[in-house]
Amino acid sequence: MKRRQKAEEGDSFSSVPEPLRSWLNGSQSWWEAVKDSFKEGAMQLIQQNSGVIVIAIGAFIRATGTLVKSGQTGMLFSFGRAKRELQPGFHLLIPFLQQVRKLPTRQRTLDLPAQRVTTSDGLVYFVDANIVFRISDVRKATVEIDDLIKGMRQVLVLSVQEVLRKANRESLRVPENINKSLSDAMSILLEPWGVELLSAGFTSINPSPASRELVQLSHRVDTRRSAYARLKSRLPRHLSLPLLGSNQRIITRSELLLERELKRRRYRRVRRTVRAEVIRSGLKLTLKQRRQLDRQARIEAGLSPVLNF
Repeated sequence: MKRRQKAEEGDSFSSVPEPLRSWLNGSQSWWEAVKDSFKEGAMQLIQQNSGVIVIAIGAFIRATGTLVKSGQTGMLFSFGRAKRELQPGFHLLIPFLQQVRKLPTRQRTLDLPAQRVTTSDGLVYFVDANIVFRISDVRKATVEIDDLIKGMRQVLVLSVQEVLRKANRESLRVPENINKSLSDAMSILLEPWGVELLSAGFTSINPSPASRELVQLSHRVDTRRSAYARLKSRLPRHLSLPLLGSNQRIITRSELLLERELKRRRYRRVRRTVRAEVIRSGLKLTLKQRRQLDRQARIEAGLSPVLNF
């Protein structure tokens, strides 16, 4: 085949003068030698640097186009300006002059770690919250804020603090109201960023140990106060408090004097018994031992251990 081509080329030079024909034949052979050497050098270069060439081809393809996946929307920037939205698929670009920022437009969840919040009545709670959102305007989400997720997390922290700072212990018992307040506050703050809020709420609201103790004491006081009010309307005051389980009991003066007299009688009886045992055994007690026995007798009788021997 090459011989035939050379013969045809020789026939094409038959009408050319001899000096020019020889020069053309020489330049043609030189060009063939250059092509063969270039081809050999290129093949050798490809074999020795195949990895570098693959990377270079990939970089070139990436510079001239981008792939937007399903569930994403891209924003095309030309010369630093936002131009138009790109739907899922492959899109050609002008290398180094056009760039694409891709954002997921499907529904996503953002969780807030535990926060320490103080309510309006001074109680401390540890709360967890989350939101469900999706990006409705990619242009605003890429132009109006630099880091969307970081900004949303900060806004969520501020909204949680603001909502619970106005709440109290009674309002926290109705989670629908505080969830709605959080959703309204977040919707207003996220709208300029092109974010549509689907739902927002508190996953857990737990009081601190000190707040839990205060709440329990307050509940106990309220319960006893209401029970005492009901009992007081039907019974005397000195009978209402014992029914509530109080440690203190209100008694009359005559009852107090009678109780003291019974304790003294019990003390004298125990004291006589101890003295009789000592005399029968023939022991001689020191003053310190006699005081210890008297102290023990007063304790057994229910009196204060005052030394009075």
